[in-house]
Formats: sequence, C-alpha cells, structure tokens
Amino acid sequence: MVMISRMRYVWVAIGALIGVYLTAVHYGPVPVACPVTAVVNCVAVLHSSGSMLGPLPLALWGVIWVIAGIAIPRRLRMLWMGLGLGGILWAIGHELALGKICLWCTGFQADIILLMLAWWRQGKDGKRGLHSPS
Repeated sequence: MVMISRMRYVWVAIGALIGVYLTAVHYGPVPVACPVTAVVNCVAVLHSSGSMLGPLPLALWGVIWVIAGIAIPRRLRMLWMGLGLGGILWAIGHELALGKICLWCTGFQADIILLMLAWWRQGKDGKRGLHSPS
C-alpha cells in the first residue's frame, strides 16, 4: 500500500504533463511525437471534432480531472471516478469511430485508470486525499 501511496504523486505528475502536452498539440503548432500510420495517428485524433467535449478539448478536461483528484472529498470520489471513466469511454469511442489510435491518449487513459485504482484502494483503507499519511 505504501508503494501505491507514493506512486500517486508520480501518476498525478505524469497525467498532468501528458494532458498539458496533448492540449498544447490540440491548440497550437506543437509537433507531435507520434508515428503516423494507417492506424496510429495522434494528429488526426487530437484535431477531430470528437476530441472536444463542450468548449474544451478532452485532454484539458483530463488535466482538470487529474488535478481535482488531489483534493476531492471522499463523498465525491465515486462521482469523480465515474467522470474519469466516462472520459476514457468517450476517448476510446472517439478513436474507434475514427479508426485511429493516439498513443499519447492511450498513455493518458492508462494513467487515469491507475489513479482511479489508487484512489479507490485508498478509499477502502479509510484514508482521504493525496496527502494522506502512508
């Protein structure tokens, strides 16, 4: 459990960095470190209409989700995890509809799943917040 507690800090940092990078790629002429093949194409995924959820790119919603998890109260944790799962399902559905995969998005999705598991495990142990003692 101590390992999971410490890894949450790493997963938050990784998730925030990937999300900020994907948001920058979405908005600007930031080069994408991603191969372009018939199936793998990060640019196609990040610039298509399905990459937006309301007025913001899905990647930015992911950054907000990751950072919010630091201080989310226990009573809202299930709602918060549901929103994260919904975002992942939206992103996967978007990629399936396009017939393209974004490797960076997949890494971000995996990071969000790891964070959900860590916070769910933490909730089972009766602790709250990222700053709980190990």
